[in-house]
Amino acid sequence: MENQLALLEHAAAVLMAPPDAVSAEQRGEAESLFMSFKQSKQPFDTCRYILEHCQTPYVLFMAASTVCQALVREWSVLSREQVDQMQTFLLTVIVQRPRLDLYV
Repeated sequence: MENQLALLEHAAAVLMAPPDAVSAEQRGEAESLFMSFKQSKQPFDTCRYILEHCQTPYVLFMAASTVCQALVREWSVLSREQVDQMQTFLLTVIVQRPRLDLYV
């Protein structure tokens, strides 16, 4: 998961870079990486890892957004226990990291 986090952090740096600092191809690859990440099945363990270890606001935002979308998308296959665990975890992240950027 460390490798995936490093890839996402690099992609975030590319997306947040000024237009003249990266090529359109690099930006497109970074966007594709995030789109693939957001659409992955059962991304909960990866998102949990990211939310626990990452410091990059954009990656944190994407992980939180991915969790929300995946919960809705995969609601019918998740157990009540899995939903409760994720809810508890997300609330814990918010409490333990009060200085997160507001958009995260």
